[in-house]
Amino acid sequence: MPVLLSAINAVRTHCVTGETSTVRVGVSIQPQLEDSPDLFHVYLVGGPTGYEAFCIPRNPERRIAQRTSMMIHGWCACGGTKNTWDKMVVPAESCTEIFRMITQLG
Repeated sequence: MPVLLSAINAVRTHCVTGETSTVRVGVSIQPQLEDSPDLFHVYLVGGPTGYEAFCIPRNPERRIAQRTSMMIHGWCACGGTKNTWDKMVVPAESCTEIFRMITQLG
């Protein structure tokens, strides 16, 4: 099963200080898993918890609404928890890049 790896920009907000910074995080896109062959699985590599992920339908017509929302608003990959987990937001420009990568995979 091919996996596409790349890097995108994200905005990380420190859980204690509240300071924000732009960071590079990895993106791993798995086009198919045994239990859900109709979805792309998108994982952030280097996010605050290590569990930041979402799924996108393989069918282009079914992914339009999700793509449109993320390309306008971005994706809050981790909402953060004060003094525990940093907040991480993937801005709209980076979401656009993720969808470009998905298009390459078909």
